Amino acid sequence: MKCEGRCENVKLQTGDCQLTTHMFSIHMGGCDIVLATEWLRTLGLITMDFQELYMRFKQNNHTHTLCGLQAGDPSIISSHQMEKLLKNGHHGVIAQFNAIQEFEPNSLHIHPEMQQILNDHVPVFYKPHELPPSRGEDDHSVTLVPGAQPPNVHPYRYPFA
Repeated sequence: MKCEGRCENVKLQTGDCQLTTHMFSIHMGGCDIVLATEWLRTLGLITMDFQELYMRFKQNNHTHTLCGLQAGDPSIISSHQMEKLLKNGHHGVIAQFNAIQEFEPNSLHIHPEMQQILNDHVPVFYKPHELPPSRGEDDHSVTLVPGAQPPNVHPYRYPFA
């Protein structure tokens, strides 16, 4: 992965667990932070239970347990509703999950009619490599006067309306 930079000794805290790790800045589009193998390998032995949604590890002779939320079906709320909940002392987690899927550019499914139109007009998509062809009398040219200075005049005043 291309990395835009590295942040040294970033301190994060979740519950009673505080961790200090190096972080890499990667453009992922919507994801704030990913704690991956770079961090996990510093923890030593890890116990994970995906059925009960917890992760347990030992750090500085203290056992930490990170628990997932056992919530019902998620629902989307408006920013106004979220602001009201936060003012009333509620707290929670806002998450955005993005599926990353690799695909081959030539494997895209294009509707057959659209593909026919694209095939009929292939030259339109070529990058230009020269000036457009001459149009005869309709060609436009700007005649330059040798040694002339660019005009330096005040613009006309226009009313606001």
